[in-house]
Amino acid sequence: MSELSTPMMFACERCYSRKTKCDRRLPQCTSCAKSRAVCQYANKRRDRQLQQEYTRSIEARLRELERENEQLRGQLYAQSQKTEQTASPSSRQSPNDPDDVRKMEVEDYKSPAKSVTPLPRSPCEEPRYLGSSNGVDFVDVVERVVDSKHTGGLYWRIVDSRGTRNKVALPSVPQPPALVDEATAMPLIKSYFEHWHVTFPLLYRPAFMQMVQRMYADPDVYRQEAACAFAFDIVLALGSVPSNRVEWCFSDAELHFARALTRLQEVSTKRDIRSLQALLLYCKYGIHASMRDTSREMWEVLGKATQLCIELGMHNNTDKVLPKCETHITGPLPASMLVEMQRRCFWCYYNLERIVNISLGRPLCLQDDDISVPLPSTHDDDALNQENIPPPVTSPFLQHIRLRQIQSKIHRMMYTSRSVQGLPLRDRQAIRREIFGELEMWKKETSLLSLPPTEQAPSVSTVFLHPNWYQAVYHSACLMLFRPSTAFPAMEGYESDGEVDNCLEILWNSSRQVVANYFELLRVRHLNYSWVCLYSIMMAGLANVYSVGCCAQRRKRGVEGFLPSYFDVVSDVRDCSNILTAICERWDDARGPCDIFNRLSMSALRELSLVSFSSPPSHPVPKTEEAQFSEAKSQQPLHQEPHLQGDRPPTLGLMATPAGYGEYASDAWFSDYDPNANFQQLFRDMQDSINSSGYM
Repeated sequence: MSELSTPMMFACERCYSRKTKCDRRLPQCTSCAKSRAVCQYANKRRDRQLQQEYTRSIEARLRELERENEQLRGQLYAQSQKTEQTASPSSRQSPNDPDDVRKMEVEDYKSPAKSVTPLPRSPCEEPRYLGSSNGVDFVDVVERVVDSKHTGGLYWRIVDSRGTRNKVALPSVPQPPALVDEATAMPLIKSYFEHWHVTFPLLYRPAFMQMVQRMYADPDVYRQEAACAFAFDIVLALGSVPSNRVEWCFSDAELHFARALTRLQEVSTKRDIRSLQALLLYCKYGIHASMRDTSREMWEVLGKATQLCIELGMHNNTDKVLPKCETHITGPLPASMLVEMQRRCFWCYYNLERIVNISLGRPLCLQDDDISVPLPSTHDDDALNQENIPPPVTSPFLQHIRLRQIQSKIHRMMYTSRSVQGLPLRDRQAIRREIFGELEMWKKETSLLSLPPTEQAPSVSTVFLHPNWYQAVYHSACLMLFRPSTAFPAMEGYESDGEVDNCLEILWNSSRQVVANYFELLRVRHLNYSWVCLYSIMMAGLANVYSVGCCAQRRKRGVEGFLPSYFDVVSDVRDCSNILTAICERWDDARGPCDIFNRLSMSALRELSLVSFSSPPSHPVPKTEEAQFSEAKSQQPLHQEPHLQGDRPPTLGLMATPAGYGEYASDAWFSDYDPNANFQQLFRDMQDSINSSGYM
């Protein structure tokens, strides 16, 4: 596999600097291999765009500062006029006049990092500061496979054409904020602990409920204790999200969130476990509950949380209560709970940090080898103090942690480790098989959770107890493991290889599993409308398009191997488009990814139709044993088809070419459709055409 060349646009850096001819082989070109030198390929197309994007960001920043200066000049002029009018003692108002009560208006989505300690502008604020595991480069790879006529960065062309939207202002909050009515707060608190506490037990529920009782018994507690007030308001904000999932806006959640932001700066200055809890609660809302793209802000905030964890020593193995960890954000805790809760806090940080950095493709803040703190208990809050109750084998929280540990290993081995990239192909394949075995073990351990049967799953209170969610995240991890990476570059240039053919089939099966399970979560109204969910669905759609395009191009070159069913691909693309459309209806910023998927999936369907519905070649290419086995497997009846994981969605089993379908396979049939047109209209037209011809 390493001896075959992959089509690339540029020479390697060494050959380019020496002005010698480069044959562009992977992982090393011939010249570098003979010299035993490091062979690296620079993404020059992206580097040129980075310079243009940096210039545009500076221009946008200048325009923002100009507007801010104009506002300040206007406020200064108005203040001077007011001072002149109130110069006489008789005209001065009392300091207690109601007109002097200010309102704190949160005009923009503030990052707590700006509230805590303003940082200088850094690469994290540039939209192109993305790593290889993020998937932006993967868009270009997919485009190269399915749409060779339009290369050059489809992702950036669509994003740049849309421009930067103004962020929606958060609601105005009276200063000082008033305590929410108890009848309104209690259902939201219950919703928080039923939904978010399952995989994010950052707060000790008995202590939190005692804090709430103190607040309603003495409202001064809410006004004077900033940490308790922040915890109360952010819990109401998070609890409002699952309560209002059927609605089109989260105005109540945003109001509670804006109230919490008024106390964040004061809590963040404490530099103890209360500050860490506040930052993590903020990140939990920004990652899983906010209807905004908060990825860059979350990365910056989690950097500050990393500093706190290291300063407090929470990543080290200890059975003692650490300094500055005695008092939590909800107040004092029982002494027997302190060690367990500080472990919970660290592993909650670990979960959030892995989600953000792996999604953005950025380096992990703490490597797994640096972490020695034990995993938290599998007991729930009510059973922690009861010694006679045996602990469960696992829990949703621990399953969440173990999944992030496997994803961390994938991120390290497949995308960032140069030592792995230099290993022989056989060793890299062995590493990938080992990680895949860990994923399989994780999937088996989910059966130990007390999850309801599939037919009763819609009645669960949280998505984290829904069987489809565990299936979706498992197959998302499989996609991360088997899609093109720095350890296993793009596979479209390899003519025939059993490993490549197997990877393409795994990619296709796992991608359609992700789409099918998220579509079921959407149907039962358990889908989290957030940028993390959008990222997972988008990467599944891209992996599906990539595998379909690779299989179609290999078959077009006469290579026999796995080829997906055309009608299964149509069904998968339709479901993925429906999910993206549902997210777009609530979140306008998601229209860019939706356009990308619509454009690429159209091209993939065109490629697949040409090889699925065309007549076989007059001089077929001799088939290898692996190709014959793949063909025999694809021609088996549906009930005999071997399943990769045993839970593949039912296929239509239409691999052969029906008579009369050749007329629909030509480019002329697709020429009437704009690649960026409405994808649902395309499917309606396709179904009408097929139905009118009597084939369905």
